[in-house]
This record gives sequence, structure tokens and C-alpha cells, in this order.
Amino acid sequence: MRKLLTGFMASALLAACCATSAAAEIRLSGKWRGDGEALGSDGSAYRVRCKMEVRIVGARTYKFNGKCSSSKGTTTGEGTLKKIGAGRYTGDVKGMTVGKASSGKLDVRAKGQRIAVTAASEEGRLFVLMRKSGE
Repeated sequence: MRKLLTGFMASALLAACCATSAAAEIRLSGKWRGDGEALGSDGSAYRVRCKMEVRIVGARTYKFNGKCSSSKGTTTGEGTLKKIGAGRYTGDVKGMTVGKASSGKLDVRAKGQRIAVTAASEEGRLFVLMRKSGE
């Protein structure tokens, strides 16, 4: 009986471990929104409000599209993110910045239900803290 109980507990712990790992892999998927700051290449700083949708397309690969709005206009972008570590993702973004084509790098750090997004291109830098929105 003790062997059976020990085996059952080990199986339950293994299942919980694996379920948690699988959930952590897809935690980035979903709809996100948040506020942050953009710094233009001319040194001007301004507040931004952003939305982003992320979907998983492979074991460590995600596709995303997003939009940020500010007093200077609207920026849209899309690209691919790759998982590079626990809660760390990096990738390329291509889009339109106030009517002008742009491309750059995107870095995402995830923790629970929040992510910190940093984007950089020749037009400037963007930093946004985001949380999951209703899906």
C-alpha cells in the first residue's frame, strides 16, 4: 500500500511539474495592453498606450502584432519572437511609424501576467509595461 501511495504521489508531482512547464511555455500567448514611454531619435520623450496580440507558432517561436498610440501619432508593427531563456524573448519588428516604414528589435521579459516590452529602431526607443487583457 505504501509503495502504491508513493508511486501515486510521484506521478501526481510529475504531472503537476509538466503541466506547469507547458503553461509557462504558452503564457506569452494572448492579448496584452499597457502604457509606457517612447524616446524619439531627436531626444523627445512622450507617453504611449499600446496593444499587442501574441500567438504561439512553434515550440519556442511566437508571432505578434501590435499598435501604439501617442500625441505624435500611431505606430503599428508585427514580427516574430523567439524564447531565449526563462521569461525572455527577442525578435524583429517591422511596421509603420507615423506613416513611415520602420524595422527594429524587440525584447520581451515576462513575469506572471505582466510583460516588459522594449523596442529599438533608428526612429527611437520604446518601453512599455503590459498586462493581459480580456481575451
